[in-house]
This record gives sequence, C-alpha cells and structure tokens, in this order.
Amino acid sequence: MSQSFVHDFGGSSAPIEYREVTMAKLLLLTCGVLVLSGFGLGIAIGWWILIGRAERQTRQIKRKFASLGRIKGKTLAEIEAVLGSPSSWSSLGNNRFCYSWSTKKYHTTLIFKGNICEGISI
Repeated sequence: MSQSFVHDFGGSSAPIEYREVTMAKLLLLTCGVLVLSGFGLGIAIGWWILIGRAERQTRQIKRKFASLGRIKGKTLAEIEAVLGSPSSWSSLGNNRFCYSWSTKKYHTTLIFKGNICEGISI
C-alpha cells in the first residue's frame, strides 16, 4: 500500500497535487480580483474627471456672468471681454441678435439690438 500523503513541516497532510491546484486557483482568483478592481477604479476616476470638468466649467461661466453685474446696456465687446466668444448666435431680424454661452450643464442666451444688450432671454 503506497502512501499519497507527504508531510511537510507546516502541518499540512494534503496531497501535493491538491495543494498545487489550490495555490494556482488562489493565484488566478487574486489576479482576477485585481484586474476587475483596476477596471472599476479606472472607470470611477474617468467619471470623476468628466463630471468634475463639467462642474468646473459651469462654476466659471456663472462667476463670469455674475462679475458683469447689470448686463442691460453693455456692448457685445464688453461682454465678450469677460465671457469670451459666444457658443452660438442667430439673427432675430430687425437688427436683433441672440448670443448664447453654454457648457454641458449651463446655458444662457442674451438678446442684443445692434451691438447693445437688451437682456437675458428666458
């Protein structure tokens, strides 16, 4: 009768083959968990960067609008000096124009007659 158990000094009496398979499975499981955790962390960081950027742009444009104070009567050049170029514009006819400044989460449109701001479009 042959004995299939090998005694190592760590106290284990499991067959060598069983211990090797168990260690391989444990190593494979550990690697899988690490890879999945890495993907999850990458997605979380990417999401945070994208959302943080949109929020930062929104805060910046709101601060810029607030710094203008009363906008009625200001020229387009004065407003563009603070806000930058508009995101879009369109003609309303009769020398009236609609200029918009926007980010992903914020949109404001100003109405101009000629080059003078008449106010905010609601």
